[in-house]
Amino acid sequence: MDIVKEVQSNIEAARLKYKPAKIKTIIVAEAPPNCIDRFFYFENVQTADFLFLGIIEVLYPDLKNQFMNAKQKRSPAKKNKY
Repeated sequence: MDIVKEVQSNIEAARLKYKPAKIKTIIVAEAPPNCIDRFFYFENVQTADFLFLGIIEVLYPDLKNQFMNAKQKRSPAKKNKY
C-alpha cells in the first residue's frame, strides 16, 4: 500500500470510529490541519489541537477542565515538529 492510500485509510478509520448511527449536530469550523498528525479524530494528537479544545470547551466545559488537568492531554504547542 502506498503512503497516500495508507494515510487515507487511517483517516477514514478514525472518522468511522466516532460516526454516530444518527447525526444530530454538524459543526463546521475550519479546514483540515496543515499536518496530518493533528487530524481531529486521531486519538493521540499531542500538540496544537485547537479545534478539539475549542469544541470541548463549548459543548462540555467541565469535561474540558478535567481533560486539561489530565496527564495525557491535547494542548497548544509552540511549534509542530512536522
